[in-house]
Amino acid sequence: MPDDATPPSPAMRIVTMEMDAEDDAFLEGVTRNMGVPKAELLREAPRDHAAGQRRDMELIRKGLRDIEAGRTVSHEDIAAWIDSLGTEHEMPRPERGCAGRPRLRATPTRCFASFPATTRRRRASSSGACGPLREH
Repeated sequence: MPDDATPPSPAMRIVTMEMDAEDDAFLEGVTRNMGVPKAELLREAPRDHAAGQRRDMELIRKGLRDIEAGRTVSHEDIAAWIDSLGTEHEMPRPERGCAGRPRLRATPTRCFASFPATTRRRRASSSGACGPLREH
């Protein structure tokens, strides 16, 4: 930075970067189409990226708190639901349940016997805070 150049404010810093010619040409076209100076777009990009990273980290922390509190749905229940999508016996989306077990919502079109054998065994042996699982 030249001796007479000063940052716009004490909280701001001047940063330089290298960019290959192809990316620079692409950015020129983008900013021309947007009607904004390239410097403005480059000034906003790190701020937008940092805001997205902060949002993502908060969502991860929220997810970890949900796991610790037992607000989860088992892989098997999600897989069974996904496998049922678009079929004659489509299941409702599993709900997060009490004590970490999803509440199973029975539907007249999807009976217990139509689940894969491994899922039937797991569900038949499940009971607890939500009560035993029932066949219909």
